[in-house]
Amino acid sequence: VAVNLTNTPDINENYPAWSNDGTRLAYSAYVNGVEGVYYKPVQQPQAESITVGRGRMPAWAPNDSSLVYTLDFRRQTQILAGVPGSFGAATDAITLPFRATDPDWTETDLPGPFVASGGVPASPEISQPLYTEIERRQADGLSGLAPLHGISHPQMYLSSRVNDSFEALRLQVLEKAGFDFLGGLDDAFWPMDRLPEPGEPRQNWHYAGRAIAIDRDLIYSGDPAPLQIVREDIEVNTLWRVYVRVTDEAQSGLLGEPLRQMPWDFKARTSGDVEDYERGGRQMTTIPTGYYIDLTQLAEDFGWERPPAAPTWQYNFGAILYWEFYKTDGLSWNEAMLELYTSDQMQAFLSEATRVPPPPPLPTESPTPDIERTATPVPPDLQQ
Repeated sequence: VAVNLTNTPDINENYPAWSNDGTRLAYSAYVNGVEGVYYKPVQQPQAESITVGRGRMPAWAPNDSSLVYTLDFRRQTQILAGVPGSFGAATDAITLPFRATDPDWTETDLPGPFVASGGVPASPEISQPLYTEIERRQADGLSGLAPLHGISHPQMYLSSRVNDSFEALRLQVLEKAGFDFLGGLDDAFWPMDRLPEPGEPRQNWHYAGRAIAIDRDLIYSGDPAPLQIVREDIEVNTLWRVYVRVTDEAQSGLLGEPLRQMPWDFKARTSGDVEDYERGGRQMTTIPTGYYIDLTQLAEDFGWERPPAAPTWQYNFGAILYWEFYKTDGLSWNEAMLELYTSDQMQAFLSEATRVPPPPPLPTESPTPDIERTATPVPPDLQQ
């Protein structure tokens, strides 16, 4: 007989892990937008879950005295060890310079270099870069733009400093999803005379040719939709993880993986429920079936980051920004813009962006004109 150990229908829970003695169950769950590790005694399903720490994917020590779990931050993963019942007492065991998943705890001591590498052995194949960015400069020394070929929208461009990484990412997504998803790119480089939408920053990476946007309307297309978005609250920011549904021919499990996190339901914004509108939607009640790829993770592998949502995203759809990815290469926005434009062009652009139109002239007083009054003419038949 199945027993509901957590009985929390409104919370997305995943990655369950039995203790070795079978008395406790550890798992990770999203509570108020924050993913944490919890455990519960199996024989006491009515008892409240005990918090271990912030993270996910727990694994028990061989003697069940500790739990190891992961915590992602940007492109890195921290592998933490915590003692059940001692919230906040986790130790930073390993910090990896890349994303890692599914930690495990062995009874045998492992070599230090192997542990520090996250279990990834050094090999020429792994050390090969995912792409090579070929630098192209114009006669004036600026980087210039590179056209994107085979995109459904005509005249798409990116900075020549990032177009190779995009094309490499595009091929990787094609291989993983079974179709050219990024061939349907919705936006890329913006010329200086284009204005951002409400909620989009004026200092936008599209102007620098270092941002791309996928079709935001795909979340409303079909059931299940080809795009699923998972909300992730990291510190004070709200970010989005984008999952792309693989081609129908690979839905047997040939490509992708099932979703393990509950997506965010943006349609609920217009359901008529006041609370759903004020919080910008809500979590779905069931995880969509099918197989998906993690576009956000693939993009990060090639250096493309996701921006956080703007503070007004709950009631301003243009501020949600789950469709945006940008690549900075460690540059500031000003530095990236100066790869495409001269200092004078940049100054003119920034001046135009901050220029305040003069107020309309105030009404001025003018003397009241003298009115010359004349007698009203009398018709001839009434004259005496």
